[in-house]
Amino acid sequence: MALLLVVLLSLAGGAMDVGIASMRQDTLQQNIDAAAKAALTEGTDVDAKKMAETFTSLYPTQPGMTAPVFNVTTSINNGARQVNITATSKVSTRFLNVIDIPSITIRASTTTESTPVPMEIALAMDVTPSMQGSMTALRTAATDLVDKLYTAAARIPGTSVRFAVVPFSDQINLGTRYKGKPWISYPADQLTCKCTSIAPDTCTRDGESYTCYKCVAQETVCTANLTWLGCTGVRKPAYRTKISNADTNRYPGFISYEDQTIQTVFTQCGPEISPLNDNKSQITTSINGLNSRTSGDTYLPTGFIWGWNMLTHEEPVTDAVSQADAVRLGVRKFLIFLSDGGNATVPDDNNGGFPAVSNPTDPAFLLKLAQANTDTRTLCTNMHTTNPEIEVYTILYRSTDPATVKLLEDCASSPANALLAANTNQLADAFVTIANSIQVPRLTK
Repeated sequence: MALLLVVLLSLAGGAMDVGIASMRQDTLQQNIDAAAKAALTEGTDVDAKKMAETFTSLYPTQPGMTAPVFNVTTSINNGARQVNITATSKVSTRFLNVIDIPSITIRASTTTESTPVPMEIALAMDVTPSMQGSMTALRTAATDLVDKLYTAAARIPGTSVRFAVVPFSDQINLGTRYKGKPWISYPADQLTCKCTSIAPDTCTRDGESYTCYKCVAQETVCTANLTWLGCTGVRKPAYRTKISNADTNRYPGFISYEDQTIQTVFTQCGPEISPLNDNKSQITTSINGLNSRTSGDTYLPTGFIWGWNMLTHEEPVTDAVSQADAVRLGVRKFLIFLSDGGNATVPDDNNGGFPAVSNPTDPAFLLKLAQANTDTRTLCTNMHTTNPEIEVYTILYRSTDPATVKLLEDCASSPANALLAANTNQLADAFVTIANSIQVPRLTK
């Protein structure tokens, strides 16, 4: 009877031994999964194996457990890196030992594969005058993101990265590459007098003062042939929150008098966009060319519309892969949107331009501004609904306005994708956070 009682107690306690062994096995499995994931980001099979071995060698042996024996192999299968790891160990028993079962053998294994992940990323960056003191920090943060993602892509065979750079304020500068396209309408060339002498002046727009320039002398014989250089406004109200029907409901282009008469002193509608391309040098050149405007206010829909345009294959811009091909090829699309405030101006419903805001407290203007906020939210909803494959990150810089915080949070793909940055250090951190999120390898087991 006493012997039977010992056996029964040992079996009952054995459940505890098995439970402890199961916990140790779960921990061991988590370790080799993490090791395989880390190994996938290495550039070669040799480096991948070394990373996995280094990672597993740091595994802390748990009490009552023998040091695990790891086996690591790597290979390339159909363009994808594969990491295989197995691990075995023994866990000592306390109760089963009584019936001559001194340990339980545990095993864990993983076969992890990184599939090539083509990526298309649009950077929609606010370049209103209020960004003037932060452009260096913005250029550095954006360049670091590009460097980090290109480095990560190079480590996974078959992965490609393409970037578009979209500087915006109220208007946007498309450059002249789209002249003659059916979706853009702009005035004919005009002859006017060129400014021969300028002087600095102080202007106030977007809530802050900035240095601007005024013409103090003009040529007596007019020689300036004004032509459309890319300054573009917004479409009619019915099409302000969507990108469809661009050929029948065209974007309005405007001739910038200042660009061509004062010439290189400032750019009236901001730096030129750079459509999607995979040339890293060209991308960084575009980012390094980001400078704040000397005029213009924030109109969030401009940044969202053109960031969205860059990531779709339909007119007006067709550089991105189609929605069907994105699904078929596993292309990941990202829109990274940054602004240092909410909507501060509204377009003219008739011509799509942006008149100066003479009285920002005028009730009629505030009513239109509320509509701009509604349009922004509707636009983002349409983008998420029409192109759910586009993951949106937003960064609100140096603003804590609750309405703007909520607006950009609603525009992001998730609350976690809506980042706040109070200063240049946090701005850099926000870009690092996004880069780390985007570059996570896609794993299959």
